[in-house]
Amino acid sequence: YDLERIRRVELGAYTETEVRAVAALGEGELWLSTSTAGLLHYREADQRCTVFNQDSGLPSNVGAYRCLQVGADGRIWVGTAEGTVYSRDTQPRPLATTAPILLHAYVNGKRRPVQPQLELLHRSKLKLDWAVPVYPSRGVTYQYRLRPGADSSWISLNTDNQMTLPPLKAGHYEWALQARRPGGYTWSPPLTLGVEVLPPWYKRWWAIVAWVVLGIGVLYLFERYIIGRLLRRIRVLEERLRMRDQRLEEQEHLLQEQSAGLAQQESDLLAMSQLQPAHQPHALPVAFLHYVSTRLDGRGDWGQIVGLLHQGIEHHSTCDALDICWYESDELQCLRLRTDEQRPRLFAEAFDEKSSLPAWVLAQQSTLCLNDCAEEYAQVVSSDTPPSFGAVLLVRSEVPGKQPFVLSFMAKRHQAFSSADQQVAELLAARLSAATRQPLIKNRWL
Repeated sequence: YDLERIRRVELGAYTETEVRAVAALGEGELWLSTSTAGLLHYREADQRCTVFNQDSGLPSNVGAYRCLQVGADGRIWVGTAEGTVYSRDTQPRPLATTAPILLHAYVNGKRRPVQPQLELLHRSKLKLDWAVPVYPSRGVTYQYRLRPGADSSWISLNTDNQMTLPPLKAGHYEWALQARRPGGYTWSPPLTLGVEVLPPWYKRWWAIVAWVVLGIGVLYLFERYIIGRLLRRIRVLEERLRMRDQRLEEQEHLLQEQSAGLAQQESDLLAMSQLQPAHQPHALPVAFLHYVSTRLDGRGDWGQIVGLLHQGIEHHSTCDALDICWYESDELQCLRLRTDEQRPRLFAEAFDEKSSLPAWVLAQQSTLCLNDCAEEYAQVVSSDTPPSFGAVLLVRSEVPGKQPFVLSFMAKRHQAFSSADQQVAELLAARLSAATRQPLIKNRWL
């Protein structure tokens, strides 16, 4: 009794067997006489049960009721269905089975010398066989355990005297084996074997050192490569920068020369316009060129340029419209400035030099002047619908190194443009080319 509760004694496979007599010895030991299993010896210290049956000398496995007694000399007397017997020894206890002996060890099918410590490579298979020096050896059972492991408890092998361990992870293990004879014997002392499983080659210390050295070497070479590549890139960029600076200086010098030449041409045109009779007015007088040129700032912004051209066409020329045309998105984009409209208007047409005058000028890279569109239009392009204007003057220019464009001056009256007007238009185109570096983009005018 323990706190008014009764604890059931676990006897393994014999827990449910009928007990007909009980005899208690000292130190927590019990002898139990059963109905069909013979005598059972139970020890509280390790909670193990040992069977004594006909193999141990009992005349019968059937015990009689209340016929189990410890004599004054310490012997056990027990009554069975075949008569009464007593123990040979005083204070009898189960004998331990002799420890098993390891006979052979096989690693991946190859025999290895039996040693207390075995060393295995990663993922190797270990096969062991053994024997117990007892006679008769029939009926001897075995159990083993492997520590550390997922389950370090004892695992029964029944009567098999060999086993194969599955591939183990790297680490140190202890394999233990116990044997047990039938007929009142307890488990033997364990046979132990140390198993050292080596890690794979790439995880061993020398491999790790090699990996570290290799990694440092690769990083060093990579750094040298990157630094060398960066240095080469810097040298290339420095050379490109030097060449660009040289080109800019050349362009600046060229622009200065062009500006001086344009100023001289503008002065000459102004002198020519003063000598021209008053009844021959210019469609593009020098005043138009002077108005636009003197108001261009250093930004070269197309918004400002378009505004100046619009004001110049409306107030300083006799032209009725001006188109700025360029090639973009597989089409000819045109920005039209009319004297009777306050805002520029963007439209697009197919880029075909056979049907479009601006496309023809861009392709031929030359100036075109038609003073009688009704008669001269069909001589240049094959379109059946001539422009609604009487005279047109088209001059090609470009944003340096980026984009060509066309200035198309239009007048409703015939014979509107002279050679002086053509010179003014070409001078204006050259001034615009020198004043801006920004390409024309249609999205700005949408």
